[in-house]
Amino acid sequence: MTRINKLALAGGLILFNKMLMFPRLVRGAQLLLMETPDHNAHAHVDDSGHGEIAHGTHEHHAGAHALDPPFSAAWWFDAFVAIACTITSAFMSGLTVGLIGLDKLTLEINATSDPVAKKRADIILPVTSKHHWMLVTLMFINAIVMETLPIYVDKMVPELVAISICVFLELIVGEVVPMAVCSGPKQVQIAEACASGVMLLMWATSPVSWPIGQLLDRLLGEHTVERFNNAELKALIMLHSERALDAAYNHHKPDEIKGLSKNSIDLLTSALSLHKI
Repeated sequence: MTRINKLALAGGLILFNKMLMFPRLVRGAQLLLMETPDHNAHAHVDDSGHGEIAHGTHEHHAGAHALDPPFSAAWWFDAFVAIACTITSAFMSGLTVGLIGLDKLTLEINATSDPVAKKRADIILPVTSKHHWMLVTLMFINAIVMETLPIYVDKMVPELVAISICVFLELIVGEVVPMAVCSGPKQVQIAEACASGVMLLMWATSPVSWPIGQLLDRLLGEHTVERFNNAELKALIMLHSERALDAAYNHHKPDEIKGLSKNSIDLLTSALSLHKI
């Protein structure tokens, strides 16, 4: 599976996970409609002379819920849990994209010539090699915190405000920003720093995540490191010619990147074209 396909898979899973927000958006629309004055409501006067609204009022109060007093101990506890859920969701979403999007072959190639890259590969590859188990773990924890967040935010503010806050926290803070960070230039460094923690979470959730991961391995097959065939190696060599690199860097190629000369390319591609010696 290519890097683009891996990122597309991770993005699709995150998008599917975000569909869990749809019922909250529907609930928000219902609350907005409930706030609209009911022109069909009529006043009913009882024997004591007091009037009350027969329609609309009791439905509004039925949807109300008791809030924890602002800045009380319970309110601060709700805020702490909400913040913890948001941070956890951000880590799970970012690492889902960051770890799945890593190119294992690139890690192995860099590890052969760079001791620092080898150390990183030794930390990251044991986690990413358990692809489905890792994926289920991250998605499972993310789903838990996503469903926990609205429960506590709902105790702090009115329901309509709580829905707006949860959608913003889960979509922007918990998804867009961490996914952009974890798939950016520091992707490998972030993966190295978090790999041990992800492995710990995998074992902590193993009663649930491991069987599902094993089932996915049997149904979909295990993810292995891809290798290039001769035709792909030729194309890779051509992309690293002096001319191709110069065009790729828009004629501002760094000095440390030399590229392959035409003679070197001819020699390498000719060797790859030989089927028998």
